[in-house]
Amino acid sequence: MRIFLITLAVSLGASIGFWNFGLASKIWPAHPLFATTLLATACAMAVQIILTRDEAARKQK
Repeated sequence: MRIFLITLAVSLGASIGFWNFGLASKIWPAHPLFATTLLATACAMAVQIILTRDEAARKQK
């Protein structure tokens, strides 16, 4: 549950950052909402993979 909540927080933070600060419209001016969705998803996936691998490494010790 901890990993899910951290992933959710990162996704939410990335969405707010990309949308409110106009970063998505600078990356893809024609479709800023789609860019926000893709970038927030990519950030969440990266965090999920990192935390899952870290958790698996801890359990092996």
